[in-house]
Amino acid sequence: MNANSLFSFILYFLIYAILGWLCEVLFAWFKHHQWINRGFLIGPWCPIYGIGVVLLIVGLDFLKSNLVLLFLGSVLLTTIIEGLTGWILETLFHQRWWDYSKMPFNIHGYVCLLFSLIWGVAGVVMVDGVQPLIASWVARIPQSVLVIGVICLGCGFLVDFAMTVYRLIQVNHVTARLSGKLEELRLQVTESDLRALLKKELTARISDPLRAQRDDILNELSSNIKHFKHFKKAFPLAVPIRFTKAYELLKDYLDRKE
Repeated sequence: MNANSLFSFILYFLIYAILGWLCEVLFAWFKHHQWINRGFLIGPWCPIYGIGVVLLIVGLDFLKSNLVLLFLGSVLLTTIIEGLTGWILETLFHQRWWDYSKMPFNIHGYVCLLFSLIWGVAGVVMVDGVQPLIASWVARIPQSVLVIGVICLGCGFLVDFAMTVYRLIQVNHVTARLSGKLEELRLQVTESDLRALLKKELTARISDPLRAQRDDILNELSSNIKHFKHFKKAFPLAVPIRFTKAYELLKDYLDRKE
């Protein structure tokens, strides 16, 4: 692969990541009737779509002459990509970003038959219909413009990716600390009193040490809420695998602040 081809494929990745983000946002708009930045990252791109389509282009282009085989190959490859991505995100960040557990014919909630078939159809459309148009357009871009454009967009993507990973790590650290502090409080008050205490509805009969613990938790929430805000909006149905009570506290606190 020469340098020009490399930059072309990087641009393909970025284009499809942006198109994937746009599809997610439009789907969320029709479903929830509100604007939701559905990207894993802060910017307008969903890397799983960029990676998925580029792998389809590279791995299945030879099947374009047979649409049935192209469809079956797309189903298989996109299912592997979605399942592997879901597993990696859950393993690294202790949260399930999508969950097909209630869908028929699912595999551990990471993938399901319906969406695999949908991705299969989308794969055929991308490889046989959209990609030739995108490739034709990219081929007409002067090499110098292509290189500069890809470098600029790529740097923006990498900065966004680094910031997102940092925020996710911070969310994990915050929830781990909150989980420990909540357990300390839970040993001293009932569950209902704990919720009232954190909402400052229980004040008259609490001791100074208990009030100090409560204020410590609320300060932790207040100072770290920016790290959590984007992910709550982008993935409102995300399921935490660890520190469930702390995640619920973060969501409840954010809901009261909005």
